[in-house]
Amino acid sequence: LSSDTNSTSETLAATPKAVKAAYDLAAGKAPSNHIHPWNQITGVPTASLTAKGITQLSSATNSTSEVLAATPKAVKAAYDLANGKQPEDATLTALAGLATAADRLPYFTGADRAALTTLTAIGRAIIAKGSIKDVLNYLGLGEGSALPVGVPVPWPTAT
Repeated sequence: LSSDTNSTSETLAATPKAVKAAYDLAAGKAPSNHIHPWNQITGVPTASLTAKGITQLSSATNSTSEVLAATPKAVKAAYDLANGKQPEDATLTALAGLATAADRLPYFTGADRAALTTLTAIGRAIIAKGSIKDVLNYLGLGEGSALPVGVPVPWPTAT
C-alpha cells in the first residue's frame, strides 16, 4: 500500500489517505465547464487590442470601434458592397477630379490626365448631326458647294 499521490507504480495500491488527498485536490479545482448565468460571472475584463477578455459582437458596417468584433454578417455586407464597386483606375480618377458644368467637355492632356474645355453651340450642333453628309451641309459644304476643277480660289495673305 502507498499513501503517495504522485506515484506511477502499477504494483502498489493507494491508501484511503492518498485517495482523499487526490479527491480534495480535484475538488479545489474549477470544473471544465460552468453552468453559471452570465450575470454571476465577474472579474473577466473586456477585450481590447492588447488584452484578452470578453468580446462583444457587432453587425454594424459603419463602426469605428476597436473593442467590438465584426460578425460574419458584417464582413459579408462589407465584402458585397466592395465587390460591386468599380476597381480603382487612374483614368477614372482623373475624370472624377474634374469640376464638371454645363457646356464643358472633358478631354485628355496626357496619360491619365484630364481637363475641361468649353463646348460651344456650334460644337454641339455639329456633334448632334447624324451623318457626315449632315455635317457637311451644316458647314455649307454639301452638294453644289464644290468648285469646278480649275477655278482659281483666292487665298488670303498676311499683309
